[in-house]
Amino acid sequence: MRGNAAVPDADGTTTLAACPDSPERGDQWLWSVRRVPGTDAGSGAPWRVVVDHDRDHIQADLTIHRDEVVELTRSPGEELVVVPLTGEHLIAHATGPWKRWVAPGDVFVVEGEETESLHLRPAPGGAKVALVRLRPTTAPALRWVP
Repeated sequence: MRGNAAVPDADGTTTLAACPDSPERGDQWLWSVRRVPGTDAGSGAPWRVVVDHDRDHIQADLTIHRDEVVELTRSPGEELVVVPLTGEHLIAHATGPWKRWVAPGDVFVVEGEETESLHLRPAPGGAKVALVRLRPTTAPALRWVP
């Protein structure tokens, strides 16, 4: 996370993840995922997730999942950005080499050049998560600058 991640902009906007994360790094700006004040219908969060992307280079899909196990396949070159809205979620590689708990305030980015199967499970007690899938349209792979 860069820029306004530690101290939000005056309007409360926070950048959760972006590529490139600053003008002096990486190729031309391609995408960003931001937390913006204002309630999304039905999300239950006091803010909403907004995806900005260069439509000439990136296809972006944003979905909200509530209290459901989500089986994900990330294709080569794609990126997944997981943004918990309420409750905790366990994101895990399907074959088990890694797993992480994420909660509101966290963001988790998954990228790579190999196909990857993932499981996203909510903790008991109610949980909502925003899932952003970013696909390249003009390049073989996307990159996130940590």
